[in-house]
Amino acid sequence: NRSVLKPIPRCQLINKQRGASLVFVTIGLTCLLGFSALAIDLSNYLVVRNELQNAADAAALSGASSLYPEVGNAPDWSLAYSYATSAISLNSAANAVLTSGDAPVTGYWNITGSPTGLHATVQGTNDLPAVQVVIRKSGTQNGGGIQAFFAGVLGINSLDGGAVAVAIAGASPSFTSKSMFPAAISKCMYDYYWDSFNNQPKVGLSSSFVIGASDLNSGCGIGVQWSTLDNAANDPLILVNNVNTSTTNPNRISIGDNVNMISAIAPGIYPLVSSCVGANNPCNYVLIPVVDPLNANALSPIVGFACVQVSVSVVTQTVTLQMSSIVMNTVPNQACKMSDSGGNGPAYGAAIPPKLVNYSGNPQ
Repeated sequence: NRSVLKPIPRCQLINKQRGASLVFVTIGLTCLLGFSALAIDLSNYLVVRNELQNAADAAALSGASSLYPEVGNAPDWSLAYSYATSAISLNSAANAVLTSGDAPVTGYWNITGSPTGLHATVQGTNDLPAVQVVIRKSGTQNGGGIQAFFAGVLGINSLDGGAVAVAIAGASPSFTSKSMFPAAISKCMYDYYWDSFNNQPKVGLSSSFVIGASDLNSGCGIGVQWSTLDNAANDPLILVNNVNTSTTNPNRISIGDNVNMISAIAPGIYPLVSSCVGANNPCNYVLIPVVDPLNANALSPIVGFACVQVSVSVVTQTVTLQMSSIVMNTVPNQACKMSDSGGNGPAYGAAIPPKLVNYSGNPQ
């Protein structure tokens, strides 16, 4: 006799598949929570990490801003440390005020990237004073790690985060003596005749001065005087050398430096100046330091640089400086833009602000 296979009732098949559905639902829910953790928790991590970076950037810039003017012959490292530390608590991350960071590190940073990192002493001409700030949100720092909302399903309750920033001190505009004319104008005179808002001489004023003569209009006394463009002794022959570009001192001068003012004039200065003024000649439009105050026959501190046009009378033995603006159509495009200066004047009033440098590392 043949055995007869009886069909299994459908209700029994459904009952046997109910356990398998629960397994698939559990696996699917776990995957869904995993993707939620990846999308939400990772996004939250990146937001907080960006807030930490902004805070580190701000603190580093605050510290670097205090490195000039220098104290003695070195940047003010202690003030930079204080400023950078204080700036951390002015920022927040994950809706909470930041309370701490690693101790700021100061030193010198090579803007060409070689050598890399901060170093304690100057390694070359491309080094600038710098401040490095590291801010972390992990462990006991700033309330612990960055909270994870869904990753707890995977056993991850928080993520460590941190940011590092390096800011260099803004270097003052600096020029070699070869780029300069051996004279300086007082800030008093410059402010009286120069319209800083419109970057041009003030309308209605002649803004033309004879070197060494008193100016009655401004009340500044002698507003323009000969200068050695360094802190050398009162040697009138230095003036001749500074006009004669083949023998010019190559040392650079910047805002904050002192230059020597002199009244003694070498007899050969006027014919020499006369030979280099005029259209397309090197003494036609020149840069001169702006000093405050102008100390006759003594050192004067530089606060900026101004663009002037030079004229000379050998007969009356006078040299006249006329304030000029590089935006005027009558001034050649290269006026007051020297080959070694990297910019065109006037650069008046302050040093270049501090700036962040590219840093590709992570907090260690």
